[in-house]
Amino acid sequence: MNAVSAPPERVRRCAARLLAAIVLALPLSGCSTWSDGPAYYWQSAAGHFAVMRQTRPIEAMLDDPSVDAALRERLRTVLAIRHFASDSLGLPDNGSYTGYAELDRPFVVWNVFATPELSMRLVQWCFPVAGCVSYRGYYDQQAAERFAARLRTEGYEAVVRGVPAGPLALEGIRVGLIESLCAAEGIAFERRRIHRDELGRADELMISSATQEILPVTLLDGKPVGNGIPGPLHRRLHQAYQRAKSDPAIAGWS
Repeated sequence: MNAVSAPPERVRRCAARLLAAIVLALPLSGCSTWSDGPAYYWQSAAGHFAVMRQTRPIEAMLDDPSVDAALRERLRTVLAIRHFASDSLGLPDNGSYTGYAELDRPFVVWNVFATPELSMRLVQWCFPVAGCVSYRGYYDQQAAERFAARLRTEGYEAVVRGVPAGPLALEGIRVGLIESLCAAEGIAFERRRIHRDELGRADELMISSATQEILPVTLLDGKPVGNGIPGPLHRRLHQAYQRAKSDPAIAGWS
């Protein structure tokens, strides 16, 4: 498994922030057990540092003749997508997705998702600095499985999902919500790899993120996508997404 992440020079800044978060977490752990409090933050920090230590700048790898040619081509695509996001979509131009790490495990992290029995509302966990999220992430699969098992003994429905660093959509609640919206709207949904040539033939393209929700892509490689304006599928999904945000039954998914 491989991971695309921040460059090594950012490790020191990230370390300071994560250590500050651990210190802040100590008074917040209250009556929690050790595994719920400082130990959880420690595994998060240690796991993140382990990935960062293995990270190499993608630009340097492209100039390294010892790097496999197929891998270099994939990394060039990563940088092209990264530049497109900043230049054409106005997303932040920072160090994200500019480093690469080889990992000897099937997933980067494992996320635990939980709901009360017969509920569609995800349980949220709140952390210093990061805020509230609808999952708990672990760099060790067994630790994630133990936490999920404990949640089940407390009456919750809990699942563990590995988070890959690859070309497919990450396992998470947002892609599940979009799949559900497509089903409700009668729009075919298929999760698979897409060849670059297919993008050029598409009538509509969209991307999704926590901050942008569902965003239409109207220009690709300097050429208009479809008619060059947001299409009917985007309008339907955007409207369905807005309705889902205000629906108490699935508010935890938005």
